[in-house]
Amino acid sequence: MALTRFEGGAAFLWISNAILLASLTTVGRRHWLALILCCWATGSIATGIFGLGWAAAPFVSLPLVTEPFIAAVLIRKWGVQRSFLDSTRNFSMFVLVAGIIAPAVTGLAGAAIISLASHTSFSANYYNWIVGHALGALTFTPIFLQLASGDIYRWVKYATFKGRSEAALLFVIMTITSVVVFSQSQLPLLFLPILPLMLITFRTGNIGAAFAIAIIATIGTAMTLKGLGPINLIHGSNGHRLQFFQFYLTITVMTVLPVAAELARRHLLFDRLQDSEARFRLLTENSTDIVLNLGIDGVIRYASPSIKRLGGYDPHQLIGTASINLVDVEDRGRVAAAHLQTLKNPSEMFSVEFRAIVTGGQQRWFEMQTRAVTDQEGVVRGLVSAVRDTSTRHLAEVELSKAANTDPLTGLSNRRAFNHELAQQLGQADGTNGGCVAIFDLDHFKRINDTFGHAIGDDVLCAFARVAEGQIRNGDSVARIGGEEFGFIFPKLPGEHAHAVCERIREAVAAISVKAGDLPVRVTVSIGIAQFREDDDQVSAMSRADEALYAAKRQGRNQSSLAA
Repeated sequence: MALTRFEGGAAFLWISNAILLASLTTVGRRHWLALILCCWATGSIATGIFGLGWAAAPFVSLPLVTEPFIAAVLIRKWGVQRSFLDSTRNFSMFVLVAGIIAPAVTGLAGAAIISLASHTSFSANYYNWIVGHALGALTFTPIFLQLASGDIYRWVKYATFKGRSEAALLFVIMTITSVVVFSQSQLPLLFLPILPLMLITFRTGNIGAAFAIAIIATIGTAMTLKGLGPINLIHGSNGHRLQFFQFYLTITVMTVLPVAAELARRHLLFDRLQDSEARFRLLTENSTDIVLNLGIDGVIRYASPSIKRLGGYDPHQLIGTASINLVDVEDRGRVAAAHLQTLKNPSEMFSVEFRAIVTGGQQRWFEMQTRAVTDQEGVVRGLVSAVRDTSTRHLAEVELSKAANTDPLTGLSNRRAFNHELAQQLGQADGTNGGCVAIFDLDHFKRINDTFGHAIGDDVLCAFARVAEGQIRNGDSVARIGGEEFGFIFPKLPGEHAHAVCERIREAVAAISVKAGDLPVRVTVSIGIAQFREDDDQVSAMSRADEALYAAKRQGRNQSSLAA
């Protein structure tokens, strides 16, 4: 107060609000009242001795302590972290609250009280209040915050000897530069401290930047008050020169500390990235699945070591190659479609199963789970894929599907597969040459079982199956659909042609025999045939074939009948 009240009104330079604000933001709210009362009392004493006198002191101190209180409340309310220097957003919010809102609000009451007590201009006091308090808060709060939070102590304690030595050398350079700049009044060299200040910021972060600014502030203020330094080239009162110097400091702070905040954020991201990279390497190098990092063009950027075991490829040699070249030609369209879908929907994961070519030209089945990798703006920068060998599972599924659709005795398709095929053929039929369905029934098969036993009966069924498979065309289907009943599907074959094929099969069956000891066992078949109609479904087509079958049996068996 004694040094900066040049015109008898509000002080041109005010830094005590920075001390209180730094304290309020580093302690819990239960301690706020004690801090505010303490600062109000000491501020009243200082104002009574060095400022406006004892009568006005308690009233002037009230808006002085209210200003940091308002700033601290808004900082907490708007979610600003305890350190204003850890991100550009937090620093920007700090500038808005401590440099604009709080001084502007409390300055109304403060300037009014000072004007009444000192008989000076309200507008001048309001201007000096806002400028002095804003510049003081913006310049010195980060410095006091580092002290109050213990960041400087922790940095000194845990920094390496090399780090401390480098910082000490940089601070010496900063001190010498500041002395040289502010000890002369001939040249406007205010830009010179910026170079070592930026170097300190990049090498030591926000703690070093705050300490370097304190060096500039201490040396610059002392020299300016003595009438030295580039600031004294300005024509005006000492108060305006000191205000300009604080403005210079504030601009320096607002230039350097956001850089320090961004560097701190990037350092944190780098540490997290290293941790993530270590976890990623640990998982991928010990995973049984293949992990691939792909560019948006599908070029391989990284392949995990497991690709050597599963595919026989050297992962390092695959980098820079197109991943689609590893996929079987018939499946490339499906894999490419999944790749495009992933690029279009970066927040979703897509799965695709395909055959891949491993070393030696062999094929294996793989399942790939893939999703996009995006940057901060949400732009897709690549893809990450987890690829699992599913050959064993796929083979098991094929075997299960085959077992579910195969008659275990004859090896022919069963009724389930027959019905599925019949439904497909009926869907493709055009009502003219759409095809035919036929039912074959072995004549007197129960008599064979009763006479020679079920084992011989099974041999007869298998012998019929072999004859049937040898007589039909490629594309025709035969299935065992009951005990001694067999179904045939003849796609795109007219009724009379299907009847001729069935007659050929019937004659071939009648010509074979199965040995039961020394006795030959012969069998004949009765056949019902139905040509597909335009309005047919499975039930109607099979019903007409069944009616034709019974007609053949009524006519003496061992013959075929074509439904009308």
